[in-house]
Amino acid sequence: MKRVLIVVLLIALVAGAAAAASIFLHVGPLADLVQPKEPPKPAAPSPPVHAEITVGSFVIPVIQDHAIGRMLGMDIALDVLAPDQPKVEAQLPRIMNAFTLALYEIVPVHSDSHSAADKRAIHDRLLATGERVVGKGLIQDVVLKSVYDR
Repeated sequence: MKRVLIVVLLIALVAGAAAAASIFLHVGPLADLVQPKEPPKPAAPSPPVHAEITVGSFVIPVIQDHAIGRMLGMDIALDVLAPDQPKVEAQLPRIMNAFTLALYEIVPVHSDSHSAADKRAIHDRLLATGERVVGKGLIQDVVLKSVYDR
């Protein structure tokens, strides 16, 4: 009985040593049992903080049959990054003037207040005008808060 117990303990000891060697040396069927820990990934950078600058309300007359048929009004704001806000606010009078001129050019052609394509055309023109006035990259987006007929 003693011999059987010693043989069983020796077999268990040899099997345990073989399993430990397989894990430690990363060979054999137990190689993938213990995976090395991956270093923690760096935290994602926080999203940039945006600020909104109100440009104002614009009312543009739409000429039809040699008279003012109706008026298109819109409230406009600029979406800028918070660090760029003082630079853009310093240029606000120039932006308002450029927007007024651009709206007088584009609104007679795109004057439907319910058309998404017309709103997109006005948005794109104002964004290009704003970037031309203050420089590329300072204005993130032009926000047409409301477009309405008067």
